[in-house]
Amino acid sequence: MLKSLVPNIMVESVEQTIEYYETLFGFEKLMAVPEDGEKVWALIKKDEVSLMLQNRESIVQEMPEFKDIQIGGTLSFYISVKNILHIYDSVKDKVNVIKEPFDTFYGAKEFVFKDLNGYIITMAEHQDE
Repeated sequence: MLKSLVPNIMVESVEQTIEYYETLFGFEKLMAVPEDGEKVWALIKKDEVSLMLQNRESIVQEMPEFKDIQIGGTLSFYISVKNILHIYDSVKDKVNVIKEPFDTFYGAKEFVFKDLNGYIITMAEHQDE
């Protein structure tokens, strides 16, 4: 039985990435390693969305296959939200917007941006929710 999925993403700076997601979207740091000093890993959460953040050096030690992979890679995230236009208005001048809000054929309003590490994030509000 599957219970949840929490991506562990490679980042250049765990501290900068925590600050980015806290400031722009209200994420909260739940835990970090080490607790004091320069972080190599952290777990952040906002409502039902969680992300693990791990710096390049630390993740490459665990998984050498990541050594030559560009951060941001071919992974994108799709986050369901409420009040998408409010979220968009509050961050549009602070993120690298790839697509401004648009309506999809499947009944969602979405916008797409690239975060500070190069990950593509789609935020979507479904009209039936």
